[in-house]
Parts: sequence; C-alpha cells; structure tokens
Amino acid sequence: MAGKRRNPDLMRMPSRQELLNVINKILNLEERAFICFLYLTGARVSEICQRVKKYQLEYANIKGTPFLIVNNVYTEKRRTPVFRRVPIPLTKRESGFLKPFLDYVEHLGKDDVLFDFDRKKAWQIIRSKTYLFPHYLRHIRLTHLKIEHGFDALDLKQFTGWKDTRPAETYAHLDVKNIAEKMTK
Repeated sequence: MAGKRRNPDLMRMPSRQELLNVINKILNLEERAFICFLYLTGARVSEICQRVKKYQLEYANIKGTPFLIVNNVYTEKRRTPVFRRVPIPLTKRESGFLKPFLDYVEHLGKDDVLFDFDRKKAWQIIRSKTYLFPHYLRHIRLTHLKIEHGFDALDLKQFTGWKDTRPAETYAHLDVKNIAEKMTK
C-alpha cells in the first residue's frame, strides 16, 4: 500500500502494552480518552460519538471487584435497536486505559456527551494518532478479552450485543503462540 502510513509498533495484533504505548504518545487528553474508551468498550466509533453521556456511567462492585458500567450503549447493525451494559473492570490491568478516560470525564457535567464529535472526526483522530483502522480497536479488544479473560463466543456475543456468535470467529485473532499457551495449561 504505497503512500499509506502504518504504525510499525502495531503491524500485527498488538499486546495491551504495545497499544498503550502508542496511546500514551497522544498529547490531547480528549483524543487519548476517546481511543481508550473505544478500546475498553469494544464499541464501534458510531456507537460512542455523540451518543454516550456522563450520566450513563455507573460504578458497581461485583464479587469484590470494582467496575465502571457503561449503561445503554447503542448497538448498531441490528434491525431492532439493542442497548447493552458494558462492564469495565477498575483493575490494575486496565488502569493504563482507564486513567486518561477517568481524568477526562472528571471535568464533564452530568448531562454532557462524552465525545461530542462526529464519526468522520473520530476516524481522523484514530488514523492520525495511531495509524490504525478505527474498527481494528474493536478486534484488538475482543482478542484481548478472549486471550486474557477466557471469553468464549457467547461471552463476546453478550459483550458486543451481536445477534449470534458467528462474528466471534472473525473478531478474535489467535496466533500460534496463543494456541501453544493453551496446550501448556
């Protein structure tokens, strides 16, 4: 692809830390928070931009683990509108992605839209700051959920709001290392 810039750190499925290293280079807090939130929710750009308001965020404690729950996240690509609740664990593992987002949200009013820009602007932010195709962040998150948290197809279906489990085969990218690690357990 002549003329297309790619981020050399993310030419293959990046680890959590590799993605975080790229995100941490972004100076603008809103842009960094947006990309972190997009990753954490595994949502599509158009499901987040100009849709999610601060009052949709709720803190909960589930089995002793604190969570940030994003309520009423609209799921696109469905004939019948579906709204889902997206849990984000407030754990050390997620802290690198959570800190920029929570720092950004802290200054918003209760009824403020989290990211008040359109889809085109969102794509420009992601492409110019990470050189990634915006939807690839969704693939990265779902792959990490499968590898690191053991999500199966049904879990991914619930997390994303899919109608069935078939997309899970496309979204979770396992490589030889991941498969070999499963064989050692």
